[in-house]
Amino acid sequence: MPPRRSTSRVYANVNERLGPAWWDYGTRYVHLAKPYLTLLRR
Repeated sequence: MPPRRSTSRVYANVNERLGPAWWDYGTRYVHLAKPYLTLLRR
């Protein structure tokens, strides 16, 4: 697993490549992944 600090960098890089359409998909993915990520933090 990559360090969580680089997550914002990855999102910025993907946003530059795919454009605004990424955030429509990305926000949905993050919304679905949040419960799973909270379990990993425990």
